[in-house]
Amino acid sequence: MTTWARQGTIASDFEHLIPLYEQAGMDLIETSICVADTFSVLTGDSPEVSAVLQGATKTIKSYSTVPVGFAGLVRSVEQAEEILANGVADFVGMARALFADNDLITKTLSGKRDQINWCLWDGKCFKDKYNPRYQRVYCCVNPKYKRPE
Repeated sequence: MTTWARQGTIASDFEHLIPLYEQAGMDLIETSICVADTFSVLTGDSPEVSAVLQGATKTIKSYSTVPVGFAGLVRSVEQAEEILANGVADFVGMARALFADNDLITKTLSGKRDQINWCLWDGKCFKDKYNPRYQRVYCCVNPKYKRPE
C-alpha cells in the first residue's frame, strides 16, 4: 500500500464552500483527478485508487444540490454505468479512455469491445505537458494521436 502526504484539497474542504458556489450561480460540479503533477501521487487504474476517488466524489455530492460529475480513471461504458447506478455521480466523464479510442462507446454498444484501443493508464500522455515541444496531449495506443519522434 502506498502512503502519501496530503496534497491539494480533499472533499471535506468543500462542505461550506459548495453552498456559497451554488448561491453564486454554479450550475454543476465535476470532480477530476490525474493531470500533470498528480501522477507522482496517484498512478495506475486500480480498484483502490478508484474507490478513493469515487468516495470523495460521493462526499462532494452529499454537499451539493446541483448535479455532480465524476471524471477519474473511468475506462469503460460499464464502469460509467456502475458509477451512476451506485449514486456516486449524476454524470460521468471518461476523457482518457475516449482519447485512446474515439469510438469506445460505439464499439461497446455494437458488441465490438475486442476492437477497442484500451487506455494503458500509464500517464505517458501527460508526462511531458510542461515540455514546450509538445503543445498537446499524445496517446500511445491511438494511432491518430501518436507523439512526434
